[in-house]
Amino acid sequence: MISSLLCTFSRVFEAFSAWTESPRNLGNDSFIIRIKQEISYIDVLVSLYSTKHIRHLSPGKPRLNTLMARKSTIHTLTKSLLSVGSEIRQLRKARQMTLKALSQTSGVSLSHLSAIERGTAQPSMDALGQVAEALSVTPDWFFARRSGVGPMEQACVVRAQNRRNLNSLYQQDARELGYTDALLSSSIGGDFYMGMTAYEPGADHYEDTLLKHVGEVHAFLIEGELEVCIADEVITLHQGDSYSCDASIPHRAVNRSNKPARLIWAISPVVIPKDVLDSKSDARTATKAKR
Repeated sequence: MISSLLCTFSRVFEAFSAWTESPRNLGNDSFIIRIKQEISYIDVLVSLYSTKHIRHLSPGKPRLNTLMARKSTIHTLTKSLLSVGSEIRQLRKARQMTLKALSQTSGVSLSHLSAIERGTAQPSMDALGQVAEALSVTPDWFFARRSGVGPMEQACVVRAQNRRNLNSLYQQDARELGYTDALLSSSIGGDFYMGMTAYEPGADHYEDTLLKHVGEVHAFLIEGELEVCIADEVITLHQGDSYSCDASIPHRAVNRSNKPARLIWAISPVVIPKDVLDSKSDARTATKAKR
């Protein structure tokens, strides 16, 4: 039975290798079906093997542990392939784009986009690239790293090493903005999203830019010191302080200290425009879905 398991793992990894070498396979439904069939077969074999040999296996039995680890890796990769449509839909809504608008901007047909978002069709790499360009991201944004044993852990838990960089959605990096945003929420598909901002020491070169957007913002300073401006008031936050405000009020935060600062925040609703600066004619007004 171990031989059967190893042969099946080899077939699955061979399929993933073929996808890596030829990304166009992503749009091939038969490829997805093949992977799902192989994984179902692995599930059966592992179950049978575990039942048959459970009395002879210690919790640390290397061979079975290795097989289970490989099975988990394959499940994770397959779920990533099958969740592309959901990721596209979430970002489209965060960009406040209709399905029709995305279709017109990307050049991908409305019916095909709808099927991709519902998970009934897989996009080719060309189509995925067009959609990503229309949403102003790179295609890798749609492949979130989701580790875990059970489906709830994979769907709900974000491990520290798997946090997604939100700066890629703003099209500006830390050198331009003075901070790095990491997504703490497991998705951007809910009514609000949570993130963490890391400010480098002395990151105050964008101090004249005020941010505003619809909704509300709540933030908690877990490290360092920040100067927060809300409307015309300038307030200094110390570690452990927090604030909440109507996000339509112009606001911003800068780190004038010589030490790093970290701010955890939650914003509702989920609106992430493509550009940090909404109007270049007014240097003190920006529209962005944070702080």
